[in-house]
Amino acid sequence: MKTFRWKNGARHPKGLKAEVVASVVEQIEARDGGVSAEAVVQYAKPKSSPLHGAFEWSDKAAAHQYRLDQARGLLHSVEVVIDREGREPLSVNAFVVTQSEGGGGVDRAYRSVETALATNREYVIKQALADLRAWQTRYHSLNELADIVAAVDNILAAAQG
Repeated sequence: MKTFRWKNGARHPKGLKAEVVASVVEQIEARDGGVSAEAVVQYAKPKSSPLHGAFEWSDKAAAHQYRLDQARGLLHSVEVVIDREGREPLSVNAFVVTQSEGGGGVDRAYRSVETALATNREYVIKQALADLRAWQTRYHSLNELADIVAAVDNILAAAQG
């Protein structure tokens, strides 16, 4: 028996169960041989669809959300190339999301990688380890990557210890 759940930190509509989404996606896959975002949106269009509430149906609000996604895409698309004496230059994301506790609660914002490492290094490292765990989870069943997954196991164990 398979169990479905939301990933930690995943944005999802309140009250919508991961099992429902998985069931719909599996139905679409069985029908079409694969699943596209367009097929999911089409399935969700009728108000009677269990996925209907997962989408913004106001074109004005949806357009704004789309622009926010485009802005996030821009921020995720810029790299900074760091020259390293005698070694290959290193490319890293120029902007990263950081989190800090402020007077009004939690502040999540993009910051330059330099600022993030200088002011919120602990959070950046925590996020890097979470990303590494996510990669490990995604690819642990591929025998071709067994040696790399084992190395990641060792790295994560050392980071916890």
